[in-house]
Amino acid sequence: MVKQFKAKKLTIFLSLLLISTFVSCSKIDKETILSPNVTEDIKVEENEVKVTLEKGNSYLNDNDFANAKLTYEKATSIDKVNKDIYLQIKDKYLELTRFDDALYFVQLALNNNTDIDNMKIISDNIKSKFEITSIDKSLYEGESYTLPSELSTKINNENVSIPVTWNNSVINTSTAGTFSYLGTNKEYSRQFNATLTVVPPIVSAVVPPVVPPVVPPVVAPVIPSVVDEEHCYVKNIYKSNGKTYIDVDLVEFLRGNAALEGAIKDNNSKVGTNDDGSKFVPDSYYIRDNVHTQITYEVSQNSTFNLAEFHIYPNSSSNGTITVPVPYDRFESYIKSHINGDYRPNLCLIKFKNNVVYDVSYVYTP
Repeated sequence: MVKQFKAKKLTIFLSLLLISTFVSCSKIDKETILSPNVTEDIKVEENEVKVTLEKGNSYLNDNDFANAKLTYEKATSIDKVNKDIYLQIKDKYLELTRFDDALYFVQLALNNNTDIDNMKIISDNIKSKFEITSIDKSLYEGESYTLPSELSTKINNENVSIPVTWNNSVINTSTAGTFSYLGTNKEYSRQFNATLTVVPPIVSAVVPPVVPPVVPPVVAPVIPSVVDEEHCYVKNIYKSNGKTYIDVDLVEFLRGNAALEGAIKDNNSKVGTNDDGSKFVPDSYYIRDNVHTQITYEVSQNSTFNLAEFHIYPNSSSNGTITVPVPYDRFESYIKSHINGDYRPNLCLIKFKNNVVYDVSYVYTP
């Protein structure tokens, strides 16, 4: 009986010793003890991830963004908790300034509970790079106005009209002042600002009656209109909620001596030197665009649109300085077909009254 008891104690001791030895093993020893195939399985999985990422990179380099995204998603599905996979994909997109695609995979990592604290910091950093579209509008007291339900912004370097949710969609113009509104789009993590300036209406002066014929009749003063014009690059033109809007980047179009002075002041590479040492700018014009700020204006329903004659009549001998009026649809088609690609920016002259555009004309540059 005593021998049996000692034998049991010895068996328990040896079992505990074996367990202790197993726990103290290295990762490689454990893999060897648990299964001879574990190490090989890990290597196969890592190689599959590597091959899939390289395939996604190839699609991305060929600008095949749809297949690149699908391939990268496959790579993350192989090892959902490997933070390095998400970070490599994110860096590839950031190299091409495709911030939205980069943010998508950072958010995918968060959804898979991977490196949460670090991914939140990266997510906020990417969102800070998104442009904030702003609109400015002047209104008279009592005038009705509705904030646009859609606005144009850049999504992966392309202008896209997206829905906007405003923090306060009710516009109260009963009191003069400047009022700010914040708009958001959660799907694309975008923000929009709207600044509305409400001014008192201009009331016609009341003239006391005058006994004729000593004093001629007095005509009530006409309400003045604020009229202005600016050169700009047209980024987009579109309709929303029955109204037309145009996105522009305002520029200075300088000619003659003003062009040369402006280019020299900006240290622009267009400035050349003649044989006698004097300076010049090609074609005697210079477009100054030092501040890249996109502004959205409302376009009047009665606005006129003008393109170069050779845009309409290919056989025209015009050098581009002659413009002809075109319907809105024709003008919109031209702008949208020249937004991307190798085309030069769409330089136009816009005229507006009380901050509403009533004329848009193409400006020819050699």
